[in-house]
Amino acid sequence: MPTYGPGTPLVFSHIPKTAGTSLGAALEQVLQPRVVVRGIDSALFGGYDDINAVAPLLRPGIYLSPEEIPADAALVAGHVAPATTQARFPGADHVTVLRTPQVRLLSQWLHSRSLSEFSLRHWGLAADAFRAGRKPLREYLDNDMIAPTVDNAITRFLAWPHSAHQPREFIDEAHDDELVAAALERLDGFAHVNLVENPDFLADLSAWLGVELPDTQLNERTSVPPQWRPDLAAELDPATRELLDHRCRLDVRVWKAIAERVLPDRDPDQVLTEAFDQAVERYTVMLQRPYDAGTARRLVERAWDAKLAVTGPSTKPPSARPPMVAAVEQLQHLRRVVPVKAVPGLVERRLEKLWQHDGFRRVHEAEMEFVLGDSPRAGEIPELARAYAAHMMTRSYMRWHPKAVSDVRLKGIERVLDRDKSRGLILSFTHHHRYDGMWAAFVRAGAPRSKIVITEGITRPEAGIQFAQHLRVGRPGGDYLMAESGTKALAAELTPGVVLGMAVDFPGRTPVEFLGKTVLAPFGTPRLAELSNSPIVLVTHRRDAEGPYVQFEEPIDPADYSNPVDLLQEVVRRHSEPILDWPEALESPRARFGFVDPPRPGSSEE
Repeated sequence: MPTYGPGTPLVFSHIPKTAGTSLGAALEQVLQPRVVVRGIDSALFGGYDDINAVAPLLRPGIYLSPEEIPADAALVAGHVAPATTQARFPGADHVTVLRTPQVRLLSQWLHSRSLSEFSLRHWGLAADAFRAGRKPLREYLDNDMIAPTVDNAITRFLAWPHSAHQPREFIDEAHDDELVAAALERLDGFAHVNLVENPDFLADLSAWLGVELPDTQLNERTSVPPQWRPDLAAELDPATRELLDHRCRLDVRVWKAIAERVLPDRDPDQVLTEAFDQAVERYTVMLQRPYDAGTARRLVERAWDAKLAVTGPSTKPPSARPPMVAAVEQLQHLRRVVPVKAVPGLVERRLEKLWQHDGFRRVHEAEMEFVLGDSPRAGEIPELARAYAAHMMTRSYMRWHPKAVSDVRLKGIERVLDRDKSRGLILSFTHHHRYDGMWAAFVRAGAPRSKIVITEGITRPEAGIQFAQHLRVGRPGGDYLMAESGTKALAAELTPGVVLGMAVDFPGRTPVEFLGKTVLAPFGTPRLAELSNSPIVLVTHRRDAEGPYVQFEEPIDPADYSNPVDLLQEVVRRHSEPILDWPEALESPRARFGFVDPPRPGSSEE
């Protein structure tokens, strides 16, 4: 198998609605890349292109130039046009898969109809590109505001940027030949191209890659809200069907050119007809099934719709919206009615079903791979992945029970109570176990309220009610300071007697060793300790025969270290021990630190 890593990634050019989510997951599973890039570029932007209206939490996944794509990517699997990725990674292997164009477009229309207003809440004005799908199919196909996605999107995606490709214009037939030629020329430079309709496409790609890819089905449309369900037979009247074919005329030519290579013994027209008929039959059955959203989700969606009926969609960027967004999301408080004693059984029942799905299981195994892949416990990853899934699911319920979350045993708290109050004190923690509840426990034990450093992003309304509740759990134990204020401003807060809490497991720029690998950690903790002459006490989560407890470790004096880098390494090293002992309790491990290591010889990355 070829070696893919930073600077030489495998690029999967994912054309929308071509079963690419499943293929991307399969590639990630076998390649085990350190850094995966998903997201979109501007190739298929239409008239709804106001990026400033998109929520900040979505903006990092929109690449307006090749330079915005992370240079250390080992796998790129997003809706990013090959012109963008080829400019960023010259010579990288590119692969893609095409789908019957009319089926792809029909799937896209139904996908747009399946998205509730609540699902679209972070997209601002750009959400109108999805709302357009709620119109009849004929109007959808005639909407020039979304021309790039409804008018020969496959060809546009491959040929972009091209002078005949305009974001709010349908393609002039005079440009058909040159656009098809440009798309095929692009595909000629790909390492592998195939068709969804080829029954051997996964085997063919596996043979080229040199490793067997699992057969997965993710992001498959299974339901549409009742109010947006169309009569598919009526929608596909002769005039609309003719327009659908016209909007796919160039894509069909590109598809047939590839079919001649991968399906040499089949009649392309017959394959196209059969694929379309089967898709219509499948979608017709799907549209008759009950809406598959859970009860809580339906309540949230209905409340959101009721709010919009009064206020109308916001015309402001999400970052400028008032906090009424959180008021609707409060319906997630339904989880607080689940008694604490009932949570373990509920989690186990849900997990028993979810664990049967390969995609769900692989996601959690990847989290444990991040933590343990280079450690002596690597062989336990499959078992611990399930425990990690249970821990995270439990956490999603327990955040609504603040008293239970903060009811923890404390060991070594005298290191805070009996500290030298002529100096500040830094409590260094990681996102391990119930770290949000420990601050209130400290105060109940007699410790002063802490000043807790957080990132500003989780305080914004668009971050969601989960983060809002997370902040509520911690607030009885301290006041929040924004990390974005800078090290000097934080050091000014760290006056004599003040206790400041700061996490160390964030992506940073300083290389340190962590559980057998080199990662990039933030420099804030040692720098603050040095600037304010404050000792560091690690707050760790451990277990004994009686269950979990919080341990205040021996203080670390910054004066004992020749430089802040050595101090940071020692802090990370000491945190590694309790994490290695209880890895399934580390929250979202792949969001922690940043990688600098190349693939290891003999590892799955090679």
